[in-house]
Amino acid sequence: MKNFRMILKIIFKNWTSLIYFEIAYKTFGFTIVFSFIRHLLSLLPASAGLGYLSQENIGELFKSPAAVFICLAVLFLTALYTAYEIIAFMVLCEYGWHDKKISLFQMCGQAASKTVQLIKPSKIGVTVMLPVLMFSVFSPISGYLKNIRIPGFILKFLGDNPVLFGIFIGLLLLFHILLLLYLFGVPALLFEGISFRESWKESLKLLRRRKIKIAAEVIGLTFCFIILFLALSSAFMLFAGFYTKLVYAGGSGRYVLRLNLVGWLRVIQIVGSILTSAFLCGTIMVFYHQCRGESRQASFLGAEKKGGAFRRALFRLCNMVLLVYLLFIYSETEIDGGLLPYDFGSPMIIAHRAGAAFVPENTIAALHSAIEDGADAAEIDIQQLGDGTLIVMHDTNFKRTAGVNLNVWDADYEMLQELNADSGREAVPTLEEFLREAKGKIRLMLELKASGHENGIESGVLQLVRRYNMENQCMIASMDLNILKRIREMDSEVETVYISAILITGKDNLNAVDGYSVETTSLTQEMAALAHFQGKKIYGWTANSGHAIKKILRCGADGIITDNVLYAEFFMKEYGNNLLAEDIVSLFYGEENWQELKADD
Repeated sequence: MKNFRMILKIIFKNWTSLIYFEIAYKTFGFTIVFSFIRHLLSLLPASAGLGYLSQENIGELFKSPAAVFICLAVLFLTALYTAYEIIAFMVLCEYGWHDKKISLFQMCGQAASKTVQLIKPSKIGVTVMLPVLMFSVFSPISGYLKNIRIPGFILKFLGDNPVLFGIFIGLLLLFHILLLLYLFGVPALLFEGISFRESWKESLKLLRRRKIKIAAEVIGLTFCFIILFLALSSAFMLFAGFYTKLVYAGGSGRYVLRLNLVGWLRVIQIVGSILTSAFLCGTIMVFYHQCRGESRQASFLGAEKKGGAFRRALFRLCNMVLLVYLLFIYSETEIDGGLLPYDFGSPMIIAHRAGAAFVPENTIAALHSAIEDGADAAEIDIQQLGDGTLIVMHDTNFKRTAGVNLNVWDADYEMLQELNADSGREAVPTLEEFLREAKGKIRLMLELKASGHENGIESGVLQLVRRYNMENQCMIASMDLNILKRIREMDSEVETVYISAILITGKDNLNAVDGYSVETTSLTQEMAALAHFQGKKIYGWTANSGHAIKKILRCGADGIITDNVLYAEFFMKEYGNNLLAEDIVSLFYGEENWQELKADD
């Protein structure tokens, strides 16, 4: 517990500078850094001689020196921006270790000076640790890195492949080992003025024979801090509830408590994130100095000047009031993600692969489930058998879904019937069967898969859609833009959607499509705004988490493509509400009355 108290003293020595810094840092990043990065990214298609950039032509970037330069510039700026925050935390903790005060301007200036030094050839190697940090439990050190997520479709692909999943887990383990070995490398690099190579040696030297012990203590102390912060936050919320109950009578108390809780919970979340990152840095700094045989002498370093006690107390009070005021303003901005666009319209909920969360994907059972759950549309994958029969299936081989090692283009309709009869699983349906079941019940997004073996798949799909008079009930989508161009040539009225994991259209309007379907990780508000300016719709896939659904809503997209229709419906219904705040209000005023108040609102 001695180290725990010491770390708290270190970070709280300059806690106001810490929080001021985070607000300034993220505001600068949101308004300047990332605006500039987005501008650079918008230049990529033209720099490579392309009208647009998607997963189909991304390889062309590496053929253009200008495009490669832009990509390197984006990576460089992002790395510097990320490193700057971590270095600022380290500087603050170093001052705290020596029991010295540091102002916001000193913290920014020293962090900037040390960040610029990383450009030196002898130190630039530390940037290779940033990607490693991103995939580790230490990612909270950087508020930016912890928001970077692996796209859901990649995680699903890894999860479906045991070998690749094992490699992925092995890499994560390797990343954590590397970070453990370099645990004291950053402090040594920053404050000892040594090279990256020398900092590696210094870190290994300080960690000798105590790696596991120190790693366990760092994680354990950080976990204890999180528990303590949650306990204090809970106590504060309970105090707010008791106070409101005593001061306000009747229904007004419920309303006042809810408003206060929503605001305070956002502030607490922001402060908690900042302090947890600082505590982790403080823990590393304490062990770094202890392993070097140094002790913290605070008895004389922290002495304050005599006289002027009233002025200092008044200054501290005003400083705290201003900081709380700024935190409330900051929590309500787009910078922190607190400003919720309650009027996000009515985006479609589209069942991915007809709904893959609870029933087998791309099956008639999945379609029925999507209809029962109230989905606005079902997205299904269309492929072509060797005899031209159109089936609903995602993979190019029947192994995963039907248990038979057979390529789709090597099968015919009769083989499909035998497979359905013998597999003991849900039958692989034909597109015609799907259209019959969906007619008049639900819209369909028909994704045409390009395997290189299809022959006239576009005309075959259009013929079936017309046969069942479902032109207004179907959208045709594909990751292959040429397929959509051929569809548009055959039928200028059918709605087309271009699917891509990444997409930068620039000024290219992509006239062959009516909408874009973009992987949620790369979806942005600017992308959605540009699509709407072009008169196109935009959808986000595959959103199976609250974070992903929230991002799609915040971007103002026209549709949410998800495996779990019910979860998406629930999240949309509750979007803008703070469930924890509602639970606390219910604790003091009762569930039934609280629900009545919500109904009145």
